[in-house]
Amino acid sequence: QTCALPISIAVIHHLKNTNDRKRAIDELIRIVKPGGSILITVCSKEEPFYIKKVNDIGSAKSTSDRRTSGELIDNPNKTLKINEEGDAMVPWKNAKGMLLGNRYYHFFEKDELLALMDNEQISKVDYTFEMSNHCVIIFKR
Repeated sequence: QTCALPISIAVIHHLKNTNDRKRAIDELIRIVKPGGSILITVCSKEEPFYIKKVNDIGSAKSTSDRRTSGELIDNPNKTLKINEEGDAMVPWKNAKGMLLGNRYYHFFEKDELLALMDNEQISKVDYTFEMSNHCVIIFKR
């Protein structure tokens, strides 16, 4: 079975290794009809939407070089660690603020995402950056 326009919105960045990410993208390419396209979005390591670098305890300030890892915060009451590889466990809370658990995220660099597009069935890849996400539209031959 095939489809014309599969989408993967905020999914690939939850896969824990490069091989699984590549396999997921290759599977999307496999199932799309010839001449079809695929939309993929992933979280960005370069420009996180809600994250600011911590300069000192209790103070957050935007950073000009967001490619660095370190202690990051999205509000003064909680912290998020992104390691050198771009991985982090992000707290998942319900509407009442109760912690339900932690979710794995991989924060992508642009070139890292584009490197996963190495597939002979691809005729073209369009890239854009939107709302702190890397976005690609893959066109299948």
